[in-house]
Parts: sequence; structure tokens; C-alpha cells
Amino acid sequence: MAKAVLPLLDELRILAQNGLAYADSPYDEERYTRILDLVSEYYGEISDVPKAEVQSRFEAELGYVTPKVGAQAALFNEEEEILLLKRSYDKKWCLPGERLNRVNHPKKQPCARHERKPVSAFVRQLS
Repeated sequence: MAKAVLPLLDELRILAQNGLAYADSPYDEERYTRILDLVSEYYGEISDVPKAEVQSRFEAELGYVTPKVGAQAALFNEEEEILLLKRSYDKKWCLPGERLNRVNHPKKQPCARHERKPVSAFVRQLS
């Protein structure tokens, strides 16, 4: 039964963290902080982790909740040249790719939009 509550707690945690990231008033901050406090308490009870430790883990990730998984692809043209993209924020070169979420799942070929245009190729996922 306790494990069945985890998806609900995770959804509440995400709502609270996103709310804190965009709270415009101290009242909103207070409400979202209280929700996060309750979630920490129940996570701690279910997982046998002290509430303070759960809270510190949540606080380490405060801000808008974003995906933490990404996919990249090594793409070669007929001359065996590799496609690289220059990142705008640090001007370093990287393979094409993007972060994943439920809508952008690895099986839906997240790198395909980078692949077709620059190299005029069709993409085939290998795994």
C-alpha cells in the first residue's frame, strides 16, 4: 500500500518544486514549502529515511523540474564526415541530441530532427 502512494507523492513534489520556482508572493512560497514539507515527511516514513535527509535532497534540486535523461547520435554522411553541433552556451562541439521526457521517448527517435536536415539522410534506430 505504501508503495502505491509514491507516484502521488512524486507528483506533489513536482508541483511544489515548480510552484516554488515561480511563486510570486510569500503566501504562495509558504504553501508550496508546506506541501514539500509534507511530501518529505511521507517519503521519509515510506523509505525509512529521516525527513531532514529527504528535505535536503529535495532542496538540492529546487527549481523547475526538468528531464534528467538525454539521447545523442553519431551521424555520418556518405563521405564519412560526422555531424557536430556547436552549443550556444559554451561554444563547444557536441553530437546532436536532446533531453528526454514522456512525450520525447527514446523509441520515438529524439535525434531524428537533427539528422534529416543537415545530412539529408533517413534515420534508423538500432536498439
